[in-house]
Amino acid sequence: MPADADPRPPSPVDVARVVADAARSHDDVVDLDAGLAGEFATYGLGDRVPGVRVEVDRDGRTQVHLRLVVRFGRPLPDIGDEVRSRVAAGLDSAAEPDVHVHVADIVDDHAELDHPGAP
Repeated sequence: MPADADPRPPSPVDVARVVADAARSHDDVVDLDAGLAGEFATYGLGDRVPGVRVEVDRDGRTQVHLRLVVRFGRPLPDIGDEVRSRVAAGLDSAAEPDVHVHVADIVDDHAELDHPGAP
């Protein structure tokens, strides 16, 4: 083992940061959403990662829940599959987590152009 290798597994907040970055790298993901009461967030180490909930069960299996705001236009299952692939690649771990993608909202980038002056 290299001298600079950290033997500890990453914390849930570290995992959530990687997951959030991977999800946001997708062109159809506009943002992550924490939900009404912040239930889709990972807390710890004085930090909060909204839109990603990381849970580790008793068997050490990691569950990742993402709550996304996506652009209108493409099939949601395709976006979900692509985001899952990016998350798995970003985590690059032997123990692949279960990744659950929830779509909180769909936005239309062209809505303002179609309805100028709309609130």
